[in-house]
Amino acid sequence: MNESFVVTAIKTFFPNSPLAMFYILLSLVAGWMYKQFRTYLINNQKSTTGKKWGNAEIGKRMKYKYF
Repeated sequence: MNESFVVTAIKTFFPNSPLAMFYILLSLVAGWMYKQFRTYLINNQKSTTGKKWGNAEIGKRMKYKYF
């Protein structure tokens, strides 16, 4: 048994080599896009939360300073 299970599975599912390469590249690109989108969402959520807390802090300062 010289080949790994992954290589055997790829050869079984995709006997045509260019088609297999296309699907492998497509899945890698999809994984990368998912990672980038998730990072964007997390950073956007952090930014929104920071703005909310910043506005609340400014409101507290104004309350104590002017009222």
